[in-house]
Amino acid sequence: CAYKFDCMGICGGVFIEDACDNCYDPNAIIELDQVTYNHLGIIDNYIVPENVTSLFIEVYGAQGGGSCGNEGGYGAMMSGEIEVVPGQELQILVGGQAPNIDNAAGGGGGSFVASLDNTPLIIAGGGSGATCSSEGNPGLITENGGDGDSCGNAGTSGNGGGDASNCSCGAGGAGGFYTDGSNGGCYGGYGTAFVNGGFGGAEVSGGAIGGFGGGAGTHNNNTGGGAGGGYSGGGAPYHGNGYSGGGGGSYNIGINQVNQEGQNQGDGYVTITPIGQTEPECDLGC
Repeated sequence: CAYKFDCMGICGGVFIEDACDNCYDPNAIIELDQVTYNHLGIIDNYIVPENVTSLFIEVYGAQGGGSCGNEGGYGAMMSGEIEVVPGQELQILVGGQAPNIDNAAGGGGGSFVASLDNTPLIIAGGGSGATCSSEGNPGLITENGGDGDSCGNAGTSGNGGGDASNCSCGAGGAGGFYTDGSNGGCYGGYGTAFVNGGFGGAEVSGGAIGGFGGGAGTHNNNTGGGAGGGYSGGGAPYHGNGYSGGGGGSYNIGINQVNQEGQNQGDGYVTITPIGQTEPECDLGC
């Protein structure tokens, strides 16, 4: 065995064959490129590189829209190391900031990373929209979304936020991971769940749209700022009080986590950095 030739024909060399008969140097230094996703309106796909078993992922939710000089709530930031399998395919959805508009603006969308079978891995909630009388609320690091000032209930366990139909004619809730926001009120504009495409809520009667990623839209009659999308959607506010809906909730299965609410201004984005590789499982023989 001291004179064994490896698969490259090198006497005593270290090259081995992997399961696909490729000649592989387990000691080689491989350049692993960071990838940043900032596409709005589509769900991207990421394929884990060969021999990579761990990814460092940073996810940033989008900001809510501004109104009358008040800022929309900033999106959350979630990060961690997540175990993966070489060749595994992931889905990436990037939240969008809602446009600025007078009276009341829509909510920002959440940013999502999930497996191909719609298992959530890491999600950052979006901030809610501002009104002429209040700033928006931030995207949260809790799994539940924020309440819409005791009117629309926050989404929990990955579901969309509640509407404000119990407060006269209320706005719609933001989308979560599994279900859309509720739309019982006449000033709807609810956000759509990730599994249903993650679209932002529509404008209602000249109001504002919500950001892609489940952000809720608003009505033009000072409905209150639209709620933020995320793992669990924010709840809608009462339409006449000038307050903002709740921020979106977040989710993280990673290790070595760093999570911060209200950190991202503007559109959301997702950054993926491969951080590990393994030798192929091969019997070298003798």
